[in-house]
Amino acid sequence: MSEEIDLKEIERKAYLSYHQDGLIDVFIGLAALFLATFLWLAPDMLIFIMGTMFMWTLLYIAAKKSVTVPRLGYVEFSKERNTKTSVILLYIVVLNIVSLVITLWGWLNPSMFLIIEAHGFLVVGAAVASIFVVVAYSTGIHRFYTYGVVTLLAFSVSHFLVLPFYLPILSLGLVMAVAGMLMLYQFIRKYPKESTGEELDARFATR
Repeated sequence: MSEEIDLKEIERKAYLSYHQDGLIDVFIGLAALFLATFLWLAPDMLIFIMGTMFMWTLLYIAAKKSVTVPRLGYVEFSKERNTKTSVILLYIVVLNIVSLVITLWGWLNPSMFLIIEAHGFLVVGAAVASIFVVVAYSTGIHRFYTYGVVTLLAFSVSHFLVLPFYLPILSLGLVMAVAGMLMLYQFIRKYPKESTGEELDARFATR
């Protein structure tokens, strides 16, 4: 029993270390800045821009292999850890379905549409903030709680001050990109590449 607990604790620390490079923060931040820029300059291209979001995932994977793996090695986490990641994806899918249902309901019900339109900033802010909270709770990466608070504050302030929709997205993107770049700088300094280029294959399997 104690050995199993120790293995889980080792895996937890390895997982957190593997995500201290700040790369996920940088890429989410840059994607948010990209989205905000087009919402500002070319809002009619929103559908096209949403279609390009997949490229950020590919770029993140490539950066992870280039920056993190050479320094910490290749890590394969347990099925339990991967299940938690699946829960996050499932939550995002369910949230999108609920959003679609509410949107369709608003189209069919003019009075409901007016309510949604009047509180759109708060609804979107709460939805995005909830994703960060779920990510933080599921993964143990606590800085995502902070991003959730920043998201809620940015959208709330924009709602009450009647600011353009792209501004809270821009604010969130700046916060995440800057925070991620600072973490990336510290990570590279803390874990310089080995001259041999040897990678560690650390596998964590559930028992």
